[in-house]
Amino acid sequence: MSTVALSVMNPTDPKATNNHEIRQAIPAFEEVIYDGGLVAWSQVLVSHLLVINGFGYMSSFGLFQSHWETTLRRSSADVAWVGSLQLFLLFFIGTLSGRAMDAGYFRYLIVLGCSMQLLGTFTTSVATQYWELVLSQGILQGLGNGLLFTPLVALVSTYFVRKRAFALGLAACGAPVGGVIFPTVTFYCLFRDIDLAAADDCPDCTSTRSYTELRLDHSCDGVYYTPK
Repeated sequence: MSTVALSVMNPTDPKATNNHEIRQAIPAFEEVIYDGGLVAWSQVLVSHLLVINGFGYMSSFGLFQSHWETTLRRSSADVAWVGSLQLFLLFFIGTLSGRAMDAGYFRYLIVLGCSMQLLGTFTTSVATQYWELVLSQGILQGLGNGLLFTPLVALVSTYFVRKRAFALGLAACGAPVGGVIFPTVTFYCLFRDIDLAAADDCPDCTSTRSYTELRLDHSCDGVYYTPK
């Protein structure tokens, strides 16, 4: 690429933004409004939503771990491997997806990443074995998150100069927002109705006690529940 083309691509270079001759040198040059505009802020909004679906989902793994320990009857160390694998793939695949975005494959990354996230979520919901959980929530979700996270951060950076830190902060806020949304929804869906099918084995158990209280009470270790 020529020096002229490089100077045009750099929005911080005053010669590239003010020199009419340089603009005319590249016919396909598109006017980009940096640090504002509908297009720029829409990138922040989309990045925020996708970070909710990626990092925010992973931030809720503590609740999922408690559920899978009880459902699959596996140790906390075994279930923790699922979350660790998911986090590892997010950053490891990010080193490759970032390069793919620079090569012009951002739309392909979005479609593939979102598809893998959806597939991982749906297959996690029907997982009944430990290896199924590893494949769905660990590998599929991790690959989908890795294909999206790094390109999203890089995309927002290209639309802002002076307000870049603020824009990236808004996009990254999707992680704590998702960390609030997903546990709330999951806890309501899983534990709104608790069927104490073995309540007779523990006289202290009553249907009015919450799942968390039953888990903390060592006298209720034999009681199991069935989400409805």
